[in-house]
Amino acid sequence: MSLSIIMPMLNEADSLPETLRELCHYDASAELILVDGGSTDDSVALAHQAGV
Repeated sequence: MSLSIIMPMLNEADSLPETLRELCHYDASAELILVDGGSTDDSVALAHQAGV
């Protein structure tokens, strides 16, 4: 069985790095899908840097 986590985000640059670290500790084999709603901060860049 595989697990996919779908997480909406909008201007989450302040909390995204910690959230991604916590999710990776939860289950490194899970597929993480971030759905951006048009962020105007660095959320998308941070997600890309984290490999998501």
